Amino acid sequence: MSSQNLLLVERPRDGIARVTLHRPAKKNALSIALRDEVTATLERLAADGSVSVVVLTGAGGAFSAGFDLDEFGRAMQEPGLYDRIWASGDPYHERLLRFPLPLVAAVDGIALGGGMDTAVLCDVRIASTRASFGHPEATLATSSMRPSTTSSAAPPRATCASRAAGSTPRKRCDWVSSARWSRPMPSPIARWTWPPSSLAPRAIS
Repeated sequence: MSSQNLLLVERPRDGIARVTLHRPAKKNALSIALRDEVTATLERLAADGSVSVVVLTGAGGAFSAGFDLDEFGRAMQEPGLYDRIWASGDPYHERLLRFPLPLVAAVDGIALGGGMDTAVLCDVRIASTRASFGHPEATLATSSMRPSTTSSAAPPRATCASRAAGSTPRKRCDWVSSARWSRPMPSPIARWTWPPSSLAPRAIS
């Protein structure tokens, strides 16, 4: 566990590292501190020769509610906080996108906004039957999010480009999302779905 209890890193099996977002009271909202911790942890794991694959998941029955909206609210009053939010977001998304090892998102519960971006920037997604994906900000007339940083335009491209784990699907997974896109999505967000109690062991199997 990190010193701020934001991230849990485990080795459930040889060659596998499991990284758990650990802000359950906030539905694992991606604060500056949490994003920075994930970025630094993935950099360390990428350089660790004993790690072959990384599983990214969330604590407390949620994957991630997205960027921490409390920080956006405080940014209206705290000089420099808005810039710090973006300065943290850019390397976070870049680290996920360019991570050199297979990166598996094990999604239980909500994956919203930046949480959905996090999931689709992984190579493979598996989900529990109660998983839910979406971009709530897409329903707003205006948005304060910068597409270049939050990768709001990335999910369709990243989902299409993600690698399949295996030559044939073991379980059909249709849309597990109510997210609406400007064009049809050619592939599902999650490759397979499992009951919540089976998600963790399946993610490392």
